[in-house]
Amino acid sequence: MTQTASQSGLGAGSKSAPSLRSATGGESGKGGLRMSRNATTTAVGIIIAQYGQSALTQLCVASLRTAHPETPVFVIDDGSPNGQDRRELQRACWKQVTIVSQHRNSGVTQAWNAGAEICRERMNPEFLVFLNNDVVTTGPWLPRLLAPLGQGTILLTGPAQRREQSLPQLMLSELPTTQFLEGWCLAIRTETFVAQGGFDATMRLYFSDTDLQCRLLAERRDAIQVVDGLPLTHLGHQSTQTHPQRSHLWRRDRERFMAKWFPR
Repeated sequence: MTQTASQSGLGAGSKSAPSLRSATGGESGKGGLRMSRNATTTAVGIIIAQYGQSALTQLCVASLRTAHPETPVFVIDDGSPNGQDRRELQRACWKQVTIVSQHRNSGVTQAWNAGAEICRERMNPEFLVFLNNDVVTTGPWLPRLLAPLGQGTILLTGPAQRREQSLPQLMLSELPTTQFLEGWCLAIRTETFVAQGGFDATMRLYFSDTDLQCRLLAERRDAIQVVDGLPLTHLGHQSTQTHPQRSHLWRRDRERFMAKWFPR
């Protein structure tokens, strides 16, 4: 199924949760979320952003369907410059996969937020999973990734960790942690994502996942948890390889992250 989305306003960029807006520009209320009691894959929506990488995205989705054929997937094409790229995705016609084409390239962060809004409108899932399009699935993994979210104070899970090293040492010492989940696969309860206002879309390509984790850790010291050993292969930095402004956006997003968390 294919649809065209306008730009979502989710993730306005303050530490407090900004207003949520739907993919069609209407206001989406934060209340009334219907949460099921059992963490099953039928209560999950998977969001995949892509830009000019249709072959990579097709590999990601095809491998995912072999392990989780009934789980709804929302592929957000973030204004790819090549119309053929979008048409190839549309022709794939996977079951339970919705292809959403955005009019312009606004960055992966905004695409994640738009995908979350569309997913909520369509199915209102208990959980959201944000998956990079350069990830290959080699077996079932959703139940294990979601399981900690139903236990205690865990708010965000992912299959791998990284040490933040790209910020000045003085700033690193003031962050709630220097050990963050890698951003290529993250799972979160929908109600938590909504309460946080989604990802901060002022950081277009980088640091928005770190920002979300900092916000969650500011509320709970044990808010994030790594789930090791999942049958997932991350091809590594392939998602942004073709983006013409990758280096510029990394520097700009880094500056915006530092300005937000360490204002002068």
